[in-house]
Amino acid sequence: MHDSLNQGLPTDRFDVDWWVNSHRVNRRLSRRRRKDITLAHFLAGGSLIVNPAEFDELGLPIPAVDPHLPGGRDQAIVLVEIPDDFQALKSTDISQALAWRLHTRTIFESLFEAGYLVTDFVRSTLPPIRSYYVLIHGESTL
Repeated sequence: MHDSLNQGLPTDRFDVDWWVNSHRVNRRLSRRRRKDITLAHFLAGGSLIVNPAEFDELGLPIPAVDPHLPGGRDQAIVLVEIPDDFQALKSTDISQALAWRLHTRTIFESLFEAGYLVTDFVRSTLPPIRSYYVLIHGESTL
């Protein structure tokens, strides 16, 4: 893409289908909306962080060397970590930003091929702030 957010990097865009008539969407829009699920809830429920980042001496996130990609339905919910402030990372270290972009592209392509769907996004609340896409296997109940 030729915009300031992606300048110098390949795109990271998803092709999205919005299931607005699903039970899950209707429940989230209703007056009986559930409380937000936090990162702690996902982890307590056994969700797998596919690619837990390390941090370098400057506090910049480094993508996991060996992501833990589940095979099919053996893990109902997985979390994919991304840099919390990608634009700050990009302005500090463009090569590390490119490494993240290619790293997450490979992970998402593998998970989508295995039948996973992105359903949510969560952030930690304690420093260092960490951000995760939540993916549920497509044969799980949405």
